[in-house]
Amino acid sequence: MLGKRGFTLLEVMLTLILFALAVIAILNAINSGMFGSGDVESIRAALNVAQTRLEAIRNTPFASIANSGPVPDANFPNLSVSVTGIDPNGDPKQVNVTVTWNVKGGPVSMTVTTLKAQI
Repeated sequence: MLGKRGFTLLEVMLTLILFALAVIAILNAINSGMFGSGDVESIRAALNVAQTRLEAIRNTPFASIANSGPVPDANFPNLSVSVTGIDPNGDPKQVNVTVTWNVKGGPVSMTVTTLKAQI
């Protein structure tokens, strides 16, 4: 009489399938985390570029502020910066700094707005 020792082929196959599904799920989670961290870095760089451009505008004479762009940033060539929304006769002038960059799904942009008054 044969004893029941070991696993059947069906049990081994089911175990391998479950293990493969678990590995695939873990790899997808790691992949999503890697892309997510890249997005955060792009947003942080875009915000730094926008703040730097706003500081430059704050230090620009009132009459010299004008629309410009989109222009690639000197430090981050994958980011383009445009300055819009400036009414030449307005006081205060509303200044919109828009930073645009490309991601897997297409272009993404972030806009930062400030006011500049004549003193």
